[in-house]
Amino acid sequence: PPAERPRVERPSIPDLVREATVVRDESDASNAEGSHARLYDPAIATGLAFLALALLLLTPNREVGWLGAFLVVLCAAVNARIPLTTLRGTESLRVVAPLGLALAAIASLLTTGPEAQRWSLVGAAVAAIAVSVRNWVHASLFSSLHDAARELRETLPLKARVPSPDRLAYEEVPAADLRQGDLAVVLEGELAPADGMLEEGSGLGLRYPKAAHTRPYDEGDFILAGTRMLEGAATIRVRRTGDDRGIVRAIE
Repeated sequence: PPAERPRVERPSIPDLVREATVVRDESDASNAEGSHARLYDPAIATGLAFLALALLLLTPNREVGWLGAFLVVLCAAVNARIPLTTLRGTESLRVVAPLGLALAAIASLLTTGPEAQRWSLVGAAVAAIAVSVRNWVHASLFSSLHDAARELRETLPLKARVPSPDRLAYEEVPAADLRQGDLAVVLEGELAPADGMLEEGSGLGLRYPKAAHTRPYDEGDFILAGTRMLEGAATIRVRRTGDDRGIVRAIE
Protein backbone atom coordinates (compact mmCIF):
# COMPACT_ATOMS: atom_id res chain seq x y z
CA PRO A 1 0.00 0.00 0.00
CA PRO A 2 1.27 3.53 -0.74
CA ALA A 3 2.77 5.31 2.22
CA GLU A 4 0.52 7.96 3.78
CA ARG A 5 1.77 11.49 3.39
CA PRO A 6 2.29 13.39 6.63
CA ARG A 7 -0.47 15.87 7.30
CA VAL A 8 0.68 19.46 6.97
CA GLU A 9 -0.76 21.86 9.55
CA ARG A 10 -1.66 25.08 7.79
CA PRO A 11 -1.93 28.21 9.92
CA SER A 12 -5.38 29.75 10.14
CA ILE A 13 -6.16 33.17 8.68
CA PRO A 14 -6.41 34.80 12.16
CA ASP A 15 -2.97 33.40 13.01
CA LEU A 16 -1.55 34.83 9.79
CA VAL A 17 -3.08 38.22 10.56
CA ARG A 18 -1.60 38.17 14.06
CA GLU A 19 1.81 37.34 12.66
CA ALA A 20 1.53 40.20 10.18
CA THR A 21 0.60 42.71 12.88
CA VAL A 22 3.21 45.27 13.89
CA VAL A 23 2.81 46.70 17.39
CA ARG A 24 3.08 50.47 17.40
CA ASP A 25 3.67 51.41 21.03
CA GLU A 26 3.02 55.00 22.06
CA SER A 27 3.70 56.41 25.47
CA ASP A 28 0.78 58.83 25.06
CA ALA A 29 -1.67 55.95 25.15
CA SER A 30 -1.74 55.73 28.92
CA ASN A 31 -4.96 57.59 29.57
CA ALA A 32 -5.67 55.94 32.87
CA GLU A 33 -8.11 57.91 34.93
CA GLY A 34 -6.39 58.97 38.15
CA SER A 35 -9.53 60.08 39.95
CA HIS A 36 -10.67 57.13 42.03
CA ALA A 37 -13.48 57.29 44.53
CA ARG A 38 -12.24 58.00 48.06
CA LEU A 39 -13.86 55.11 49.87
CA TYR A 40 -13.21 56.25 53.42
CA ASP A 41 -14.27 59.89 53.12
CA PRO A 42 -17.91 59.31 54.22
CA ALA A 43 -16.77 57.46 57.36
CA ILE A 44 -14.15 60.11 58.16
CA ALA A 45 -16.67 62.95 57.71
CA THR A 46 -19.24 61.22 59.93
CA GLY A 47 -16.61 60.53 62.60
CA LEU A 48 -15.49 64.17 62.63
CA ALA A 49 -19.09 65.36 63.00
CA PHE A 50 -19.82 63.01 65.92
CA LEU A 51 -16.53 63.95 67.59
CA ALA A 52 -17.40 67.65 67.34
CA LEU A 53 -20.86 67.04 68.83
CA ALA A 54 -19.46 64.95 71.70
CA LEU A 55 -16.85 67.57 72.60
CA LEU A 56 -19.38 70.40 72.54
CA LEU A 57 -21.88 68.52 74.73
CA LEU A 58 -19.41 67.08 77.23
CA THR A 59 -16.95 69.99 77.63
CA PRO A 60 -18.75 73.34 77.60
CA ASN A 61 -15.93 75.90 77.40
CA ARG A 62 -14.79 78.43 74.80
CA GLU A 63 -11.58 76.65 73.81
CA VAL A 64 -13.47 73.46 73.04
CA GLY A 65 -15.92 75.56 71.05
CA TRP A 66 -13.13 76.65 68.74
CA LEU A 67 -12.02 73.02 68.37
CA GLY A 68 -15.59 71.94 67.63
CA ALA A 69 -15.91 74.65 64.96
CA PHE A 70 -12.65 73.49 63.39
CA LEU A 71 -13.91 69.88 63.30
CA VAL A 72 -17.18 70.96 61.64
CA VAL A 73 -15.27 72.93 58.96
CA LEU A 74 -12.97 69.95 58.43
CA CYS A 75 -16.02 67.68 58.13
CA ALA A 76 -17.46 70.04 55.51
CA ALA A 77 -14.23 69.92 53.52
CA VAL A 78 -14.22 66.10 53.54
CA ASN A 79 -17.88 66.01 52.47
CA ALA A 80 -17.06 68.26 49.52
CA ARG A 81 -14.55 65.63 48.32
CA ILE A 82 -17.12 62.81 48.20
CA PRO A 83 -18.07 62.10 44.54
CA LEU A 84 -21.82 62.02 43.94
CA THR A 85 -21.76 61.61 40.15
CA THR A 86 -23.52 58.25 40.35
CA LEU A 87 -26.50 60.09 41.82
CA ARG A 88 -26.61 62.69 39.09
CA GLY A 89 -26.05 64.97 42.06
CA THR A 90 -26.75 68.67 41.79
CA GLU A 91 -24.42 71.37 43.07
CA SER A 92 -26.49 71.59 46.27
CA LEU A 93 -25.50 68.01 47.13
CA ARG A 94 -21.83 68.45 46.37
CA VAL A 95 -20.97 72.07 47.23
CA VAL A 96 -23.77 74.06 48.86
CA ALA A 97 -24.33 71.73 51.84
CA PRO A 98 -20.64 71.60 52.91
CA LEU A 99 -20.33 75.35 52.34
CA GLY A 100 -23.37 75.91 54.56
CA LEU A 101 -21.80 73.81 57.31
CA ALA A 102 -18.59 75.84 57.21
CA LEU A 103 -20.48 79.15 57.29
CA ALA A 104 -22.66 77.94 60.18
CA ALA A 105 -19.58 77.03 62.23
CA ILE A 106 -17.94 80.39 61.54
CA ALA A 107 -21.14 82.28 62.36
CA SER A 108 -21.44 80.37 65.66
CA LEU A 109 -17.99 81.61 66.71
CA LEU A 110 -19.13 85.19 66.16
CA THR A 111 -21.99 84.79 68.61
CA THR A 112 -21.44 86.94 71.71
CA GLY A 113 -22.85 84.81 74.55
CA PRO A 114 -20.87 81.66 75.41
CA GLU A 115 -24.02 79.56 75.88
CA ALA A 116 -25.54 80.80 72.63
CA GLN A 117 -22.23 80.10 70.88
CA ARG A 118 -22.12 76.59 72.29
CA TRP A 119 -25.65 75.67 71.17
CA SER A 120 -25.11 77.25 67.77
CA LEU A 121 -22.07 75.01 67.34
CA VAL A 122 -24.09 72.01 68.54
CA GLY A 123 -26.62 72.78 65.81
CA ALA A 124 -23.86 73.01 63.22
CA ALA A 125 -22.46 69.65 64.41
CA VAL A 126 -25.89 68.01 64.16
CA ALA A 127 -26.26 69.38 60.61
CA ALA A 128 -22.79 68.04 59.80
CA ILE A 129 -23.86 64.59 61.03
CA ALA A 130 -26.97 64.70 58.83
CA VAL A 131 -25.01 65.71 55.72
CA SER A 132 -22.27 63.13 56.38
CA VAL A 133 -24.70 60.26 57.02
CA ARG A 134 -26.65 61.16 53.87
CA ASN A 135 -23.49 61.09 51.78
CA TRP A 136 -22.40 57.85 53.42
CA VAL A 137 -25.73 56.17 52.63
CA HIS A 138 -25.60 57.39 49.03
CA ALA A 139 -22.01 56.19 48.60
CA SER A 140 -22.88 52.77 50.07
CA LEU A 141 -26.02 52.27 47.98
CA PHE A 142 -24.37 53.17 44.70
CA SER A 143 -20.87 51.76 45.23
CA SER A 144 -21.83 48.41 43.68
CA LEU A 145 -23.31 50.17 40.64
CA HIS A 146 -20.19 52.30 40.29
CA ASP A 147 -17.94 49.24 40.54
CA ALA A 148 -19.99 47.37 37.92
CA ALA A 149 -19.77 50.33 35.54
CA ARG A 150 -16.01 50.58 36.07
CA GLU A 151 -15.61 46.84 35.47
CA LEU A 152 -17.59 47.11 32.25
CA ARG A 153 -15.48 50.01 31.02
CA GLU A 154 -12.26 48.18 31.86
CA THR A 155 -13.28 45.39 29.47
CA LEU A 156 -12.91 47.75 26.51
CA PRO A 157 -9.69 47.01 24.62
CA LEU A 158 -6.83 49.50 24.82
CA LYS A 159 -5.38 48.41 21.47
CA ALA A 160 -6.83 48.10 17.96
CA ARG A 161 -5.57 46.24 14.89
CA VAL A 162 -5.71 48.38 11.73
CA PRO A 163 -4.53 47.70 8.17
CA SER A 164 -1.20 49.28 7.28
CA PRO A 165 -1.09 51.74 4.35
CA ASP A 166 0.23 49.09 1.96
CA ARG A 167 -2.58 46.68 2.98
CA LEU A 168 -0.04 43.82 3.21
CA ALA A 169 0.33 43.96 6.99
CA TYR A 170 -1.43 45.28 10.06
CA GLU A 171 -0.54 47.65 12.88
CA GLU A 172 -1.57 47.48 16.51
CA VAL A 173 -2.33 51.01 17.67
CA PRO A 174 -3.96 52.56 20.77
CA ALA A 175 -7.75 52.33 20.52
CA ALA A 176 -7.90 56.01 21.53
CA ASP A 177 -6.21 56.89 18.21
CA LEU A 178 -9.06 55.49 16.11
CA ARG A 179 -11.12 58.05 14.20
CA GLN A 180 -14.45 57.88 12.42
CA GLY A 181 -14.00 56.17 9.05
CA ASP A 182 -10.94 54.11 10.06
CA LEU A 183 -10.85 50.36 9.53
CA ALA A 184 -10.28 47.98 12.46
CA VAL A 185 -9.83 44.23 12.25
CA VAL A 186 -11.33 42.02 14.99
CA LEU A 187 -10.19 38.39 15.08
CA GLU A 188 -11.65 35.40 16.87
CA GLY A 189 -11.39 35.85 20.64
CA GLU A 190 -10.82 39.61 20.42
CA LEU A 191 -12.95 42.61 21.40
CA ALA A 192 -14.22 45.31 19.08
CA PRO A 193 -12.36 48.55 19.96
CA ALA A 194 -15.04 50.93 18.63
CA ASP A 195 -18.63 51.10 17.43
CA GLY A 196 -18.90 50.57 13.71
CA MET A 197 -20.35 48.88 10.66
CA LEU A 198 -19.14 45.40 9.77
CA GLU A 199 -17.64 45.88 6.31
CA GLU A 200 -16.04 42.49 5.66
CA GLY A 201 -16.27 39.06 7.24
CA SER A 202 -18.77 37.50 9.62
CA GLY A 203 -18.86 35.75 12.95
CA LEU A 204 -20.59 35.01 16.22
CA GLY A 205 -20.26 37.63 18.93
CA LEU A 206 -21.03 38.31 22.58
CA ARG A 207 -22.18 41.91 23.03
CA TYR A 208 -20.85 42.35 26.58
CA PRO A 209 -19.01 40.09 29.06
CA LYS A 210 -22.05 38.71 30.93
CA ALA A 211 -24.48 38.58 28.02
CA ALA A 212 -26.77 35.54 28.16
CA HIS A 213 -26.88 34.94 24.40
CA THR A 214 -24.59 35.31 21.42
CA ARG A 215 -25.67 36.78 18.10
CA PRO A 216 -24.42 36.35 14.53
CA TYR A 217 -22.80 39.26 12.72
CA ASP A 218 -22.71 39.64 8.94
CA GLU A 219 -21.66 42.35 6.52
CA GLY A 220 -23.71 45.50 7.06
CA ASP A 221 -24.46 44.80 10.74
CA PHE A 222 -23.65 47.39 13.40
CA ILE A 223 -21.30 46.18 16.12
CA LEU A 224 -20.69 47.82 19.50
CA ALA A 225 -17.34 48.37 21.17
CA GLY A 226 -16.62 45.61 23.67
CA THR A 227 -18.31 42.90 21.59
CA ARG A 228 -16.22 39.72 21.78
CA MET A 229 -15.89 37.82 18.51
CA LEU A 230 -16.29 34.18 19.55
CA GLU A 231 -16.13 32.79 16.02
CA GLY A 232 -14.95 34.26 12.74
CA ALA A 233 -13.26 37.56 11.99
CA ALA A 234 -14.47 40.95 10.82
CA THR A 235 -13.29 44.26 9.43
CA ILE A 236 -15.15 47.19 10.98
CA ARG A 237 -15.63 50.68 9.59
CA VAL A 238 -15.39 52.84 12.71
CA ARG A 239 -18.37 55.07 13.47
CA ARG A 240 -18.02 56.04 17.15
CA THR A 241 -14.88 56.18 19.30
CA GLY A 242 -13.81 57.26 22.77
CA ASP A 243 -16.59 58.54 25.02
CA ASP A 244 -19.07 58.43 22.12
CA ARG A 245 -19.07 54.61 22.15
CA GLY A 246 -22.39 53.10 23.14
CA ILE A 247 -21.14 51.17 26.16
CA VAL A 248 -19.40 54.27 27.57
CA ARG A 249 -22.49 56.46 27.19
CA ALA A 250 -24.62 53.76 28.84
CA ILE A 251 -22.55 53.65 32.03
CA GLU A 252 -21.91 57.39 32.47
